[in-house]
Amino acid sequence: MKAEKKTGRPSGGHSRKLNEATITGICKCVSVGMSFKASAAAVGVGESTFHYWMRKAQAGRKGLHLDLLQRIEIAQEAVKFRSLAKIQKLIAGGPAVKITVKKDATGKIIGSIEETSEVAPNLNACCWLLERRFPSEFGKQITIEHGVNPFQVSMLGALQLGSGNPGEEDPNFD
Repeated sequence: MKAEKKTGRPSGGHSRKLNEATITGICKCVSVGMSFKASAAAVGVGESTFHYWMRKAQAGRKGLHLDLLQRIEIAQEAVKFRSLAKIQKLIAGGPAVKITVKKDATGKIIGSIEETSEVAPNLNACCWLLERRFPSEFGKQITIEHGVNPFQVSMLGALQLGSGNPGEEDPNFD
């Protein structure tokens, strides 16, 4: 009697690509700020496969799945830290170094010039950080009045009811 040939997708297809090199590649991409979709694609993995692996780790699977989840979390925290440090530098202002490289006609580097200038503190960077880090206090707010019950909606979608009395100022509104 002949054994029947299996058809369709081979079992374990998702996990065959999950290895140390794949995890390292995805985490490098995530650590510079790339999306999960782009990070997975950069190492030849589909977005749905990446999310499948993450769900497996969140459901308690050990081994490479858990390693991927933990290293992704570390990579995300690292990119947050570096980005916030850069924003803090913009907020503070201070010296900035510009390096200009000189090349000859053939493209060979023949020298460089280093210029230092003073950069003013950036208030926009400060406002941007406050709006996003503390949205209830510094986020953009809009007030909508409908009938007798004014309410305030933050740009993030939170709803705060006003006093309900028409014409009466609510101390919680700007």
